[in-house]
Amino acid sequence: MIPDFPRTQPPAPAAARLVYNSHFGLFLVLLLATSPVFAERPRIGLALSGGGAKGSAHVAVLEVLEANHIPVDYIAGTSIGAYVGGLYALGYSASEVKKIMFEADLERGFSDTIDRQDLPYRTKQQKDRFNVPIEIGFRAGKIRLPGGLLYGQTMSSIYRSSVGNVANFTSFDDLPIPFRAVATDLATGDAVVLDSGNLVKSMQASSAVPGALVPVEIQGRYLVDGGLSENLPISQVKRMGADIIIAIDISSPLLGNEALESSISVLQQLSNLLILQNIERQKQLLSSDDIYIRPDVSQLSTTDFGDLPKALEAGEIAAQLEIEELRRISIDADEYRQYHQLKREKLDVIKRAGRQPVAKVILANRSSVSDEFLMATFGILDGSYVSEDELAAAVSRLYALDRFERVDAEFEFREEGKVLVVEATEKSWGPNHFEMGFGWEDDFTLDSVINLDFAYIRKNITDNDGELRTEIGIGTNKRFSSEVHLPLGDPQLLYYSASYEYQNESRDYFIRNQPSVFFEFDIHQVDMSIGYNLQNESIIEAGITFAQAEYDNELSVQDDLRYDSPGIFLTYGFDTLDRRSFPTRGNRITLDIIRWEEDVRGDLITGTESIADTYRSTQYLADLRTATSLGEHGLVGKLSLAYSDSETNQSVHYSQLGGFLNLSGYHKNALIGNSKVFGMLAYQYDLGKSLLGLTGFPVYIGASIESGNVWLIDEPITLDDLIPAGSIFLSTDSKLGPLALGIGFAEGDNNSVYFYLGKSI
Repeated sequence: MIPDFPRTQPPAPAAARLVYNSHFGLFLVLLLATSPVFAERPRIGLALSGGGAKGSAHVAVLEVLEANHIPVDYIAGTSIGAYVGGLYALGYSASEVKKIMFEADLERGFSDTIDRQDLPYRTKQQKDRFNVPIEIGFRAGKIRLPGGLLYGQTMSSIYRSSVGNVANFTSFDDLPIPFRAVATDLATGDAVVLDSGNLVKSMQASSAVPGALVPVEIQGRYLVDGGLSENLPISQVKRMGADIIIAIDISSPLLGNEALESSISVLQQLSNLLILQNIERQKQLLSSDDIYIRPDVSQLSTTDFGDLPKALEAGEIAAQLEIEELRRISIDADEYRQYHQLKREKLDVIKRAGRQPVAKVILANRSSVSDEFLMATFGILDGSYVSEDELAAAVSRLYALDRFERVDAEFEFREEGKVLVVEATEKSWGPNHFEMGFGWEDDFTLDSVINLDFAYIRKNITDNDGELRTEIGIGTNKRFSSEVHLPLGDPQLLYYSASYEYQNESRDYFIRNQPSVFFEFDIHQVDMSIGYNLQNESIIEAGITFAQAEYDNELSVQDDLRYDSPGIFLTYGFDTLDRRSFPTRGNRITLDIIRWEEDVRGDLITGTESIADTYRSTQYLADLRTATSLGEHGLVGKLSLAYSDSETNQSVHYSQLGGFLNLSGYHKNALIGNSKVFGMLAYQYDLGKSLLGLTGFPVYIGASIESGNVWLIDEPITLDDLIPAGSIFLSTDSKLGPLALGIGFAEGDNNSVYFYLGKSI
């Protein structure tokens, strides 16, 4: 049945429209415009300007309007005004809008970085090594770049979470309060009035800052921030039929001469000029009956959402200054109560429709990834009841594949009922792309280790999303590798991998933590494996391997060491760490068993013994890392074990120990042996949160206690041999990865100062 909204006077000519479908029950399709319920009073319209983080001033004015029983019949908003206005038009109260806005973490919307723990296991390991945040594609013989610094995915998810599971509207007149969002057509510069369709997308298009956010495409138009064309949409409220307009202006004033000292400030001034010019044109439309409210937010930033409380206070003050003008348009308490109740009932109808099961999930796949894989990853089936959190998680799973510029989801009411349309748009500069990695380590006593790595990834070499990955490393260590990764069937759980890798390194061999022998080695290795993605965060692989190496030892009196070593291996990996270095939560486990056949000729590294033999060995490796935190306090634990079992007392396959947080106090890889035991527990305190007020930029001060050692095969492993060590450090996350400065100390007066930047520790 159609809900009977209570009214004190006859309803407007068009009532709320609903459609009954015998298969799917009662669904809300549209709500008609909330025409004035009380025809005798003047119709009041609200024009909300853009102003970024100063937008909470709008909410404060709304609270004053509600406290004084002032109804709102129409709303038009630009940028943050479209966000606040859209929520209020949906039927939420001012206090609810404030709660949604303050909990939304809008500042996070200006980063589209996928949280590490959400990435697939294979992608996590690659991004740890290729840590430079660049997006460079290659297609049709041309280098391609993104259309903006951000794709708007995170902001879209925040807006969707704010609005909830709301279906598309044939007209925004069907909202509890009729609404318009204003954007700018990037091709023409004209104002575009968004009055129907997807509320979230309209709100986001209105606030897409050009150059920073990729334009939002709606009906073939590329739309950006409406502030460039109509920042205070008074004309739109007039067109909607408002008799009295309340215009709230939170735009930024022009900068003074003293502030125009950089190219950034000049660009900001040009933007302010454009915005203020179109605001002045809009203000000329105001009559003596209209009310113009200008909160004093001139000293607040448009990008610092930590200023929300200050802007809220400024909005309250500005509204109180106009309180006498506002009170002349207030209505009595009973009338306002019924007005508010009508809005709430319409909001409840919208919410009830949002809670209906999804009759069908439709994928609009604008990518080369198979439909079957995407639907399996999305995980929502026809007939499902979908909560807001479940939809957000499903969209995040698709976006975390790191293949898409945008992943959008919206509800529509069609003939078959409530339909969920999922749109996955592949990166416009992909799918083939480049990656880059950088690492710099220094302990201020030996040569620095500086490595620069490049990768080119060619996608879709098979119909099932096969990938060819080629990597080149230059610097202290040279390497080249090429890998073919082929998913087998959908949903791509099973895969085949074949790779070749060449490494060339020069290194010191240490005795008692002092460089004693310099050697250079070349290693060629071929791996072929079958793997299975157990879940997003774990894999298991089994395969065959072949390693061939030559070590050139400057002290060798016999031949250089050479070996050929085929083998078979089994690997398990699990990774949910939020960061590889200095994590605050999650776990990482890697387990390896490798059965080698070693054909060895020449001297060992120390040059003391010459061998020529073929024998078998088995290598067992385990690495465990865990992290937890409470507020600004964090603990990180690490356990690393290696054990080799050989038919002889020799094996060319060894483990290494030494370096920052890897037996601190020792030089990097100063200890080499076939077996290893190492444990570490680190405490870290986030100074960024506690002292500097930085929520998204951790600055840690910490300390570690460590213990470990290595043994050759013919040496007994005893805990008495463990070397105690520790460190104190200062670290942060930079755009290039972890940045750390530490002091390490170990038993036997082994002390080092460490600098670290780039790849994961």
